[in-house]
Formats: sequence, structure tokens, C-alpha cells
Amino acid sequence: MTVPFAHVMDAALARDLGMELSIYEVNHHTTGGDAPLEPRNRLVASLGGGLNVCNDMLLMLCEHGIRNQGLFTLIQDHYRTKAGNVKLWGAALNMTKGRERYRPTFLAGEMANKVMGGDLVKTVQSTNQPTFTATGRFEDNKPGQSHTFSTIWSYAFKDGNRRGLILFNLDVSKAAPVKVEFVDKVQDGAVQYMMSTDKIDANNEDETTAPQVKISETKLAKFKSGTVISLPAHSMIALEWRMK
Repeated sequence: MTVPFAHVMDAALARDLGMELSIYEVNHHTTGGDAPLEPRNRLVASLGGGLNVCNDMLLMLCEHGIRNQGLFTLIQDHYRTKAGNVKLWGAALNMTKGRERYRPTFLAGEMANKVMGGDLVKTVQSTNQPTFTATGRFEDNKPGQSHTFSTIWSYAFKDGNRRGLILFNLDVSKAAPVKVEFVDKVQDGAVQYMMSTDKIDANNEDETTAPQVKISETKLAKFKSGTVISLPAHSMIALEWRMK
């Protein structure tokens, strides 16, 4: 049995009731307020915006066990607000064969879906992780609060002998090396998918130019426990491999 996340906010309560949380709409919601239009659109259509939404969805899976989440929505160019047309909520700008064009939010979800499956398993990050501090409104909605967060986020999956790992680097300026360690031996290397650009506000909006944000695919023939993965600044990497 599932219930919308908006109706039951406490995962522990949902478990006690024998229910599973679900979310039917996930995305940015920068359609109210009096902020200028330009910074809104720079955020929601950007690589950084796509990383933000995808990491948040995976965090809700990790912390609240929410497996059923709907990214809203597939097709839409913009939403009209008092400030102007905000580039929400569509994730696909063009699905015509030969002219496909997707926003980074779509691409991040596509990458995650490539390696997810089976069970979410715990990842353990070493101490002294790089962090950043942000000041603003958080869960209790009180302004001026400061919270410190890790810049590296990790999510792992196990499905039979198949393994998946998703890594985010939320540092806006610095790359980060990540050593991946696990038990057992790899069968035949790994496939790496990556979404990264030089600019955090890169987007795929202008159909007169080539998309700025793409998914790259690389075969890591020598991948094994102890392999160091280099995460560029503001990037996402998804790995898939099989164990012997």
C-alpha cells in the first residue's frame, strides 16, 4: 500500500502503519515570489539544477524508503508566472527522432535508472570528507540558519551479481577523487556514465546550438575494488558492474 508523501511526512509512522511512502510530483518549484526571472531559469534548466533534483530523489529513497517517485513532468517548455515564463516543469524539450533534446534533470534521472535495481545498500564514506556550509531556510522554515553538508554523495544498489553506484560531487569549483572499495571480485570491468560540463549553469535550451549537457559512456576495463574515480566539479557519475 502506498500513500502520497504530502499526506504522511513521517517515514517511521508509515512503517508502523504498514504503508510505503510515494511521491507523485518531484521537481523545482520556483514559480512564486518576486525573484527575477533570469536567475530562476538559470537554476531550473541547468546542469546544477538537474544534479539537485536527482540527488534529492535518491536521498528520499535512502532516508525514507520512497521507491515510487514521479519526476514532473515529461513534456513542457515553460510555466507562465507573474515574473514571466519559468522553464518548468518539462524534462524533455524535443523527442522527435533525430532532434532529441533533454534537460539536465531528465539526463540525471536517465543515468540513475541505468544502474539502479534490486536493493539499495548502505555506502560508508571515510571521515574528513569535503563539506560546504549553506545559510537559508531549511526544514523548520526559519531564515538565517546555517547547515554543513558533504560535497560527495553516494548511493549503491545490489541485484543478484549486478552492482550499481551513483556518485555526486556538489562542489561548484573543485574536482574530488573517490576510491571505490567493496568485497568480492569484478567479472569484466565496469561501465561508467558521466554528466559533467565546465559551467554549472550549462543547459540544453537553445535548439539552434548543440546541447551543452550530455551523458558520456566509458568502459573501465580495469575497474576493481580500490579504483579511484575522479569526480569533476558539479558532476554526476553512475557505475555498473557484475561480480564473479
